Amino acid sequence: MGYKILKEVYVGPKSINVYMLNGMSEVLQIERASEAMELVNILNRNSDNNTTYKLVSCKIQDGTKV
Repeated sequence: MGYKILKEVYVGPKSINVYMLNGMSEVLQIERASEAMELVNILNRNSDNNTTYKLVSCKIQDGTKV
């Protein structure tokens, strides 16, 4: 199972969700939960007040990761 990092940006009363990308413009997927959570903690520590980061697990649907 892999993990994705979801960036949630608040613009006024609404929030916009964006998955973080890797260097090849694909959705970043990290295999180890501890490594992914460490990155989320670093990003949240360094983000501004309108941005938060969350860990999302990849689900497998019909043999492909979603």
